[in-house]
Amino acid sequence: NPKPVTDWERQESIANAKIYREIKFKRWTYNFLGVLIDQHKPAWFDEGYWKVVCERWGYAARLAKRAGMVGICFDPEGYGVYPVESYFKPEWWIKGGGKPKGLDVQPPDPDHTEKDYLKIARKRGQQVGAAVFKEFPDIVWWSFYWWSFGKGRMMGAFCNGILDVIPPEARLIDGDEWSGYCAKDPAAYERMLERNKTGCGWLDKRNAVKHKKQGGFSPSFYMDAYVD
Repeated sequence: NPKPVTDWERQESIANAKIYREIKFKRWTYNFLGVLIDQHKPAWFDEGYWKVVCERWGYAARLAKRAGMVGICFDPEGYGVYPVESYFKPEWWIKGGGKPKGLDVQPPDPDHTEKDYLKIARKRGQQVGAAVFKEFPDIVWWSFYWWSFGKGRMMGAFCNGILDVIPPEARLIDGDEWSGYCAKDPAAYERMLERNKTGCGWLDKRNAVKHKKQGGFSPSFYMDAYVD
């Protein structure tokens, strides 16, 4: 389970933020605080669990702002399972996830439906978003994946939750990492952009205006696609 931010963590991060803020960057002007997903399975329906998660997200946002960064760079991939988007797939929870990479078997969940999982994912997006935006209202929240996270439909619901509470000055930027990794020509980037306009099919129409104004698309550029 996630643990509340300790006094030691606060003192250490405040000191590091002060040092970082004093660095005089000459070339890099858009710097982000890297945030990784916990390698343990998220307890989607546990309110106490998410209270702590939101506290830590809020603290990360506060630290990024204190350090003078433009925002957060988030990697949502759960590397303890395969495929890495398992945590964001309702069927992985409902039907059970087998035995991924030597970890404990994920048992079936007979108590919740797909609708339940999509609904709770959206609620968690609202809660995490509220915690982040409270600390950093004009944040640029960039992720290797947002809408583009494969078949992880709960991520689409999570993103809609963030857009439900996003303030006008914040941005939500999708990196579409895998597509960027495979892109070999301008047409590939055009296809990625078109997918992003619809939230890869997951965008709630009620959030369409926010997504158009405050959503973004900033894929990574990998040389691997061009070099044998």
